[in-house]
Amino acid sequence: MTDVKNTLAGIKPLTDDDCDVIYKIIKDNGKYSEFTDIASKFGDLIRAVLEKFCKKADSYEETTIKAIITVSKLIDDNELFVRCYQKIVAVRDFVIKKDATCFEKMEYTHLIKKDKKQQMIENFITTCRDCYQTLSQKEMDEYWGMMLTLLRYSLQLILMLKKNDTK
Repeated sequence: MTDVKNTLAGIKPLTDDDCDVIYKIIKDNGKYSEFTDIASKFGDLIRAVLEKFCKKADSYEETTIKAIITVSKLIDDNELFVRCYQKIVAVRDFVIKKDATCFEKMEYTHLIKKDKKQQMIENFITTCRDCYQTLSQKEMDEYWGMMLTLLRYSLQLILMLKKNDTK
């Protein structure tokens, strides 16, 4: 049985330098165009998941989610993808099994930068957890389909990074 609470324990937030290393490997492998295409799809799908939760939120939560969606459109999709893919891969067993316990009980606070935005991010995650609980079965099926696609994109990125090992 996977330890739900500590699933993300080995993951650390990436620095800008970490992201630059990833971009360099992808460029060196001649995969940058493929990467940016997948990153764009990844960003769009992340926002689609948030839109799904937005439809289930009360007015305050809706405002919060819409603000996050707006901000996410200002973030480069390449960076969003690189900063998220490890977390998606880390929960792959839960995604494949459509097991929401990872979503409900996972410890994530070590991934949140300790600054003035910390409480807002923690509230946002709680909001998403609460909204997930209100999804109909059809909406949950759609959600898990989206998560599987995000996982597929994340695994494609890992393959792009591993090709460097075979040169």
